[in-house]
Amino acid sequence: MEEKRRYTPRELAVLSLCRLEREGKYGSLEADAAIKKFGLKDKDRALYTKLFYGTLERRLTLDYAISAVSDKPVDEMTLEMKNILRVSAYQLLYLDRIPDYSAVNEGAELAKKYERKSAAGFANAVLRRIAKNGMPEISRRSGDAKYLSVKYSVSEQICGLYLSELGFDETESMLKAFFKSDRLTLRVIG
Repeated sequence: MEEKRRYTPRELAVLSLCRLEREGKYGSLEADAAIKKFGLKDKDRALYTKLFYGTLERRLTLDYAISAVSDKPVDEMTLEMKNILRVSAYQLLYLDRIPDYSAVNEGAELAKKYERKSAAGFANAVLRRIAKNGMPEISRRSGDAKYLSVKYSVSEQICGLYLSELGFDETESMLKAFFKSDRLTLRVIG
């Protein structure tokens, strides 16, 4: 009898994000399928869900942070490398229960596994810089819409529309409210 391969919640989050981009699925359908397929329970399920949805929600901001410390543009990275760095950066920047060394190490190990062995050094360097320096400062010189887009991970076009209708202060207050606290989500199964 073949033993079922064990994936970590971090690895599954990366794989789900890649599948989402390749196949154009809805996030909730992908998350539900992964949870069922891999039988995630309790803590693993909670971590997978937090990483998957959190990375998805903060993707623009995470790409900005990665670009600020990487000598390779995010657009030139493979889909796997982008999502490995995104999930790891999300852990470093937004989760306080996961030690930095753990997020950096697992990111490097996933890069070695899904890219090539030498990719581990690249992932390690990028993630260590993020761990050391935190979120890079976002410049307002490029304009209010760009600034708000990066800071709150909302498309620049949507920020521009809100700015034209509400002005800067009201737009920022509204975007800030989206990230006030964790939202309770209930899902009916059955």
